[in-house]
Amino acid sequence: MWYGAPVPVKHTEPIDMGVATLSVKTLSAEASEGDERGKRAGGETVSVGTAPGNDLLLTDESVSHHHLEIEARPDGIWVSDPGSTNGVCLGDARIERAMVPPGSVLRLGRDLLRVSAGATGEVALHSEDRLGLLLGRSHAMRRLMAQVRRAAITHVGVLMAARAGRGRSSSRGSCTTSVHARASPS
Repeated sequence: MWYGAPVPVKHTEPIDMGVATLSVKTLSAEASEGDERGKRAGGETVSVGTAPGNDLLLTDESVSHHHLEIEARPDGIWVSDPGSTNGVCLGDARIERAMVPPGSVLRLGRDLLRVSAGATGEVALHSEDRLGLLLGRSHAMRRLMAQVRRAAITHVGVLMAARAGRGRSSSRGSCTTSVHARASPS
């Protein structure tokens, strides 16, 4: 096999993918005991800790900066401890990563947190299999393209963070393409 010049890619027309929304499960997390009682957050994912930027911001010193991540998936509610000091417990069991039933009460340091299933929501999907230099037919990729397109039409700066080789340049180019398309007269 020869590893010389790159093979030219044949230009193809975008494919209309039809469905432009996707149903997703959500969850709710609520502090159920202690000084934080009644604080809550919800969504597809919820991050819990004392650091700014967490969805559920707690003040208890026994809770780590980034103590817990909770995710609603089609198969259930998943919790993961990204390396907290005092751990996450379900009953007497300390867990690092597990699927828990709705209504579970988790202990984070001295706080108790009830995790419940939320409503089913709808998220936008890009209607084609490409946006600028971004290509993909999966729901995850089309969801990303819809987010890039929404960001591109605003007058707000966008920070794209990813490891090398993960498509930052293609995403940046797609943002620029979308902005120019919006600005150009039809």
